[in-house]
Amino acid sequence: MYLQTFFSVRNLSLELSGMISFRLTILNLTQILLKPISFLELSRAVYNKNNDTNELFIETKYTFIAIVIYSILSTFVLFFSTDLIIHYFLGDDFLKVSFLIKLISFAVLPFGEGGSLRSIIDALFDKATNSLNFFLELISFLLIYYSLTFFNVNEVYNILIPFIISLNILFIITVFIFYKYFKRLLP
Repeated sequence: MYLQTFFSVRNLSLELSGMISFRLTILNLTQILLKPISFLELSRAVYNKNNDTNELFIETKYTFIAIVIYSILSTFVLFFSTDLIIHYFLGDDFLKVSFLIKLISFAVLPFGEGGSLRSIIDALFDKATNSLNFFLELISFLLIYYSLTFFNVNEVYNILIPFIISLNILFIITVFIFYKYFKRLLP
C-alpha cells in the first residue's frame, strides 16, 4: 500500500509526496470503524471453520453488506466534503490538491471490504492465500505504473491510478475466492 509513497518521493516534489501520504492517512481514517469488525470476523471464522460453515457464510454475507453500505457512505462523504476537510485541517493553501483525496475516495470500498475479508481468508485457508493475492496486487500496480510512465501520463495520476486499480483487483480476487469457497461448501 505504501509503495506509491516511495514512487512519489522518488519522482515528484516533496509537497506532492506529502499530500499523497496525507491521502493514505485519510483512507486509513475511513476504515477506523472497520478494524474491530475485522478482528471479530477473524475469531468467528476460526470458531466456525470447523463447526458451522453455514453460520459463517450468513455472518460474512451480512457483514459484507454492512461494510459495502458504510464504504459507499464514506466515499460520498469524503468526496463531497474534501474541500471542507482541507479548509479546516490544513488551510486554504492546500485546496489545490483536493483532487488527490477526491480521487482516493474511490478506493474506500475495495480497501474496506478487502481488509475485512482478508481476516476470514486467513482463518479459512491453511495456505498463504493472502500473500498470493497481495503479490498479484503488487504485479498489477507495477504493470499499470510502468505502462502509464511509458505513455508519459501525469506523475500524480501515474501513482494514484495504479493504486486504485490494483486495490480493486485485490478486492475482486478476494470476493472471487469467497464465492468459490462457499459455493463448494453450501448446498
